[in-house]
Amino acid sequence: MAKVTAPIKISGTLDDLNFVITSDGNNYVRMKGKTGITAEAFRNNPIFNPIREQGKEWGYCSVKSKSFRQLVPLFFNQAKDGSFAGRTIKLVSEILQEDRAKPKGYKKLETAYHSEAVPELVTGFEGNRNRPLAKTLRTDYSYDPHSSNFTLPDFCPETKIDWPEAHATHLTIQLATAVWNPENETVETLYSPEVNIAKYEREKQTVTLTAPTLECDLWKMVFLFIGFTVKSGNTFKMLHRKHNTATLIACYK
Repeated sequence: MAKVTAPIKISGTLDDLNFVITSDGNNYVRMKGKTGITAEAFRNNPIFNPIREQGKEWGYCSVKSKSFRQLVPLFFNQAKDGSFAGRTIKLVSEILQEDRAKPKGYKKLETAYHSEAVPELVTGFEGNRNRPLAKTLRTDYSYDPHSSNFTLPDFCPETKIDWPEAHATHLTIQLATAVWNPENETVETLYSPEVNIAKYEREKQTVTLTAPTLECDLWKMVFLFIGFTVKSGNTFKMLHRKHNTATLIACYK
């Protein structure tokens, strides 16, 4: 760094020179430092290995997550928010870390997916994070994997549901069972019949739905959909997906 001797003070950058005025009033000039790295250095320098491996894993999970998003298209198309795609990539990335045998950047989802930690990781995943099940449903429910029954006891729709719109007249409740094979990126899904309930039904009722059964050795995921509709004549029009709820409520073998 060189000191500037001149009748005026200079600051700023001129070509490759940086002019600096320090707190004590002195004026200095120095060559502008080179910043950034070349593509070749990024590829070959071992110091960047963690960044490259992280990027490799994220790209891998991005591809694999596309099939996960197709697990229950009937539900997710009617209940999701803008962060949906990014959250599925993050979820798949968390599952991938269960492959403990391989180092970062070389893990395989088909290996990780056999982990007993998978149910804890995926259960509670929301298609629409802005309308989570805990907010929409204001009462307890039960799901029995042995009978595949979902039950809402003593259910009063007007008080036990957080209705998103004043003009919504009915709600739709439906289950789905889905199986995801991350190795070949395929899905299999079956839906239960839907139940439509009017908002102002005064009498308490027990609502029971049975999830369809799929036979396989992979994890079975059960999704619950709560959608809001407006009845016009004999037809029901579903509200915008931002108002509806789709939640993964159970995962088991």
